[in-house]
Amino acid sequence: MNFRKLLIVAVLLGIPVFLYGVHFYIGHPDRYAAAKRRHQLTLVEAQILRYESEHDQLPASLNDLVTNSYLRDDEINGPSGPVYLFDADKRTLTEAEGSHISGLIPYRMKPYSMVIPGTNAPKPAAVPVPSPSPVVVAHDTPQPPTPPQTPDVTPPTPPSVPLKVADAPKPEVIPSVPVSAPVPAPGPGPGPEPKVATRATPLTLQAPALADPPPGAFVFEAENFTDTNYGWEAHVDPKAGGGAYLHTKEGIANGPAQLRYDVGNFYDIKAKTDLTFLRYHFYLPREGTYYSYGRMWTTDTHCSNHLCLDFDNDSRDGSIDNRTPFRWLWTQIKDSPRHFTQGDHYINIFIHEDGIRLDQFILTPTPIQPEQEPFKANLIPGHNTQWEAKGTAPAQLSIDLANAVLSPDIPFNAKLVLRRLRNSTGEAALNVVLKNAGPAGEDFPMLNSTVDLGALNELNFFPLKLDGLDLAKLPRREYVLQADLTRDGKPLATFNVVLARPYLWELFGPGKYLVQGIQGPLDGEGTPKPGDTRVWTPFKDTSYDWFGVLDFGVQYGNNSKHAPQNTTVYARTRVTVPKDGTYKFKVMADDQMMLWLDGEEIYRIDDVLPVTRSARSFMHELKAGEHRIRMRINQTEGPWQAYLRIRTAEDDTSDVLGLEAESKP
Repeated sequence: MNFRKLLIVAVLLGIPVFLYGVHFYIGHPDRYAAAKRRHQLTLVEAQILRYESEHDQLPASLNDLVTNSYLRDDEINGPSGPVYLFDADKRTLTEAEGSHISGLIPYRMKPYSMVIPGTNAPKPAAVPVPSPSPVVVAHDTPQPPTPPQTPDVTPPTPPSVPLKVADAPKPEVIPSVPVSAPVPAPGPGPGPEPKVATRATPLTLQAPALADPPPGAFVFEAENFTDTNYGWEAHVDPKAGGGAYLHTKEGIANGPAQLRYDVGNFYDIKAKTDLTFLRYHFYLPREGTYYSYGRMWTTDTHCSNHLCLDFDNDSRDGSIDNRTPFRWLWTQIKDSPRHFTQGDHYINIFIHEDGIRLDQFILTPTPIQPEQEPFKANLIPGHNTQWEAKGTAPAQLSIDLANAVLSPDIPFNAKLVLRRLRNSTGEAALNVVLKNAGPAGEDFPMLNSTVDLGALNELNFFPLKLDGLDLAKLPRREYVLQADLTRDGKPLATFNVVLARPYLWELFGPGKYLVQGIQGPLDGEGTPKPGDTRVWTPFKDTSYDWFGVLDFGVQYGNNSKHAPQNTTVYARTRVTVPKDGTYKFKVMADDQMMLWLDGEEIYRIDDVLPVTRSARSFMHELKAGEHRIRMRINQTEGPWQAYLRIRTAEDDTSDVLGLEAESKP
């Protein structure tokens, strides 16, 4: 073939390729928009499943999702009518019409359609959780066990073979604490009358009647963790396997926030940038190849549905995720099945995305179905492991806290959680106070009891109350809820969580989206333009999220994740500072913030980020006396939130108090 023929062939082949390239280029924006609409369809699906989980039935129409504040109207309706067609009987969700794609030859795509996943089978009636006595899984003994896996990140020198039942650590005997001895409330001032310590009795948990696990399988409860630092809470639920589950609240942290922005445990006092972790050390009685699953509940299809999880190492390569939200499902762990030796192992979990619940874990020789119910637990994390033998504290404390906001409009709902980590006996003192919350600034007692460590369950919940504390008169500031487990005045375990009676914020808006840095009418101490009839209105305490973050989506539309789009709001408050000094301001904003103090700009967040990734802190000098604070918070899409706390330079609670609103009643 000569050159001329080659040229003709190249031209003939090149023309269609060129035309297709032009066609594809012209239609690229439309294809991108079509993909975005398909993604939006999955978000609508998630809210349908959420509605079903909360109402025990599907919505009759998508308009029910708008009426009940699950979605905005513009998310399901367009200029020409409904965007989606929903059939509750057939459980189908379909685009009303396919996307129009431009090009040399325009065309319309076939409407995208999906089937809404079915519901779980009805749950059996809840029954009391059986005896708190530990379940002991006998070790196989025909031959010497395989040397153990590394039990922890920084373990001491391990023994040459795993512990046998006979070698398990002896119960630690803890001397009795006199039950009759009164424990006075610490802090200045006379305070409430000291209460006499009494024996604390944990709640009796209710759980479903459970089936035995598959032959050769090992099951343990997720709430029976062996080690964690922050970000996880145990919560009572009679529908969960053991009457409780473990969860990470939406907004506590995610992978990018921790790894890229060093957010750490931002809400806590004296916060650190340590990465959150959750671990389960366990002794596996039998070597074999096992499928591994976690019983998991998620709150989204593309976010709030993924954890980094792996066995016997702290890497973030392993994973577990679920794309059918708002239901309990057995979710297979990555690289399953895998071979496990007999002996010590551990699971390490890193929060890649928050808003996730965990009920149980199972190692099973045979696969199980996602919709299967929980099983009877036959393994207890920590028992008969080298981790248990290391001799650390007999228990770990945490708080099951519904809301960190102290307000007459929000019922206080909290439980002290005591996880028994190792076999101990004797009595210990259990004391919980809300520091500096008493009438004269003394610590307010919430629980003053003794516990018999030998009679405790693996996990114990003790209700906490604020009886006698007038929340309406409580000064507007932060307070630390502190729990201590002690013997002879020496600590065995302690836990702190920050609560707040928030500053009294007023809002002006929502209004036109103001590009960051462009002058706005109410910047600094500006006033509304002539003719603007809007007024400053109070921010409702019920519009805070559970961490005390101002949620403007809830304030203006009763929906956090589907807030109004492309708008701006101003927020203002007044505070009084007791003495001159350097204070730490801790701020967050989704999407952007400008911050003024007494009319002077002192900080801004220019990034368009979720609130969990926008955590910032800075030092600022404050003079004693009254000060005015104003924020401008932009919103593009998704959640619309902001946060501001004033701490000491050491990141401890300060005596800066919120004042009454500027507006006249």
